[in-house]
Amino acid sequence: MRRENLEKKLKELPPQKSELNQNLDLINQPEVQEALKKINEKHWQTWPDIPIPMLLGMTPREAAKASHMQERLQMLFLSLESKLPGDSMGPDVNKLKEEIGFSKEDVMVFGS
Repeated sequence: MRRENLEKKLKELPPQKSELNQNLDLINQPEVQEALKKINEKHWQTWPDIPIPMLLGMTPREAAKASHMQERLQMLFLSLESKLPGDSMGPDVNKLKEEIGFSKEDVMVFGS
């Protein structure tokens, strides 16, 4: 009898949202979006001075000044561009290049 009562009460409960749907609801709240935007902006503001493994531990700013790192830096920027088309949280790659003084025209063609 107790089991039947428990099953009946469970059936009367409103359906629960999945954890994923609850997380999506949270992420889509305007205040959460604003916080994520600020965190993202801060990341890309500091990115030029963060050591990057692809740049052999150099920062993008340092790599932009090192002639032997130009090709690696170009590949890094190409990977950022290809992974983030239309991504509102992605970086403004041209702005990053300008920030570190990197010009595409300064890069030799790969394999030259």
